Amino acid sequence: MARALEDPAVVALDATLDATWAADRDYVIADMNGSAVFLFSVLKMRLAVAVRRRRAIEEGRPPPTAGGPDAADQAALGPVLAIWFDAMGLPPTPRSTRARAPPARSFRIA
Repeated sequence: MARALEDPAVVALDATLDATWAADRDYVIADMNGSAVFLFSVLKMRLAVAVRRRRAIEEGRPPPTAGGPDAADQAALGPVLAIWFDAMGLPPTPRSTRARAPPARSFRIA
């Protein structure tokens, strides 16, 4: 994770996201003694929520507080995940399955 956080592409990406993302990211990373798969899932979810907030701000609307991602959210998330996957050194083969969002769920954005 330290290598990923220092990657220039991740640094540039983080500059486009809000302070809530930085806090969420640091909180998840600080708990890396837990299940790596679970923590990876939480990091992806937090990143997806941050991308949704960024889209809302760019579109001049309030950030969503509930509901799942729409097609535009999914499209915006793909390149962001690619940056993180590259920075984390994940092999290309499993990326297509890891990049897919989980089944549609409703969740509250705190």
